[in-house]
Amino acid sequence: MKVVTLDKNSATADMLPSGNMEHIWRIFRDIRTCRALLGLRAGHLHTLQAMISILRPGKGLIVFASNQTLCERAGQIDERTLRRHIARLEKSGLLFRQDSPNRKRYRISDPSGGGSEAYGLSLQPMVNAAALYDAQATQIEQDRQRCRFLRKRLLRLLFDLEQTDSQYNLLAAFRRALRRKLTSFDYEAMIGEIAELLNTTPNQPSQVPSGSPQETDVLTANAGHIDRHLSTSEKKDIDLEESAQNKSAGKKIGKAPTPTANLLRKVKAVCTEAFSFTQEPPNDWNGLHTHAQMLAPMMGIAPKALQAAREKLGCEGTTLTVLLVLQLQPKIRNLQAYFHSITIGRRSHGFDPIRLLNQVSA
Repeated sequence: MKVVTLDKNSATADMLPSGNMEHIWRIFRDIRTCRALLGLRAGHLHTLQAMISILRPGKGLIVFASNQTLCERAGQIDERTLRRHIARLEKSGLLFRQDSPNRKRYRISDPSGGGSEAYGLSLQPMVNAAALYDAQATQIEQDRQRCRFLRKRLLRLLFDLEQTDSQYNLLAAFRRALRRKLTSFDYEAMIGEIAELLNTTPNQPSQVPSGSPQETDVLTANAGHIDRHLSTSEKKDIDLEESAQNKSAGKKIGKAPTPTANLLRKVKAVCTEAFSFTQEPPNDWNGLHTHAQMLAPMMGIAPKALQAAREKLGCEGTTLTVLLVLQLQPKIRNLQAYFHSITIGRRSHGFDPIRLLNQVSA
């Protein structure tokens, strides 16, 4: 079945905010943060993410895609797995089934313009509970920050206690406890015990005086012993220099760019839309390739088109192109057709991913 969307004048359509999808993606990020409270795992979130990727602004909150399309968007998962994920999402209160008499997903309209009836998977419950998910995500983030702060304070107190007397039996027990995932109450209890042993308040780490001050080593100014940091006020764009070198060497534009660390930093700074689908941005190019391969089915890019682009542009060029096309989503009507056109289609001649990156970042 093809993806069917509702008309703007549909009588039964639950409309998204017009303009863009930022509202519903923000709700998805809140759900991802508090997924443990909802009993969801990573696979459930991938399926929900695939459903949201099918929605369009002003076209309603009912997903009409077939199971085959949803499986492809969710990373080629099995159809039985998809059904389990949908059941889990329904149980968690994120969606409900608006079934037709034959349980198929479709829309039927009145030819006289009197309205329409839609059947499919409605994400309206998720949007209705947006305020609740936002509050839960905020609370979880605050707890995480507080646990991080208390952990640093506890480590400082353990260091002070070890400097005072390393024979305390509590030291080994506390070190073992730090290997587990602790709550803020656990940290506060441990901090209270150690503060009592050190005769200090829990909110003020003790200052243990050192036995004898150590003299600072005299550092030589010889360049053979110490490598000094050399800085210059002249700014250089390494990516542009590399592109110019490739041109002078007679290489064709459109080949894979050199995967430098500077290029990775620039991609992470420009392609913010792509990294909103992950909790932590990839730290290397291998992670970037994996993330782009996960995003491609969501954008409607077929595996054959992705493989053909890799043969022409290389892995780095194809990954960079996928991320840039997703970043340009508000300006592109059909992501799949645009990707095919600039990589292996009629507009692929002379296409350079680095040049496109510079245009997007400008």
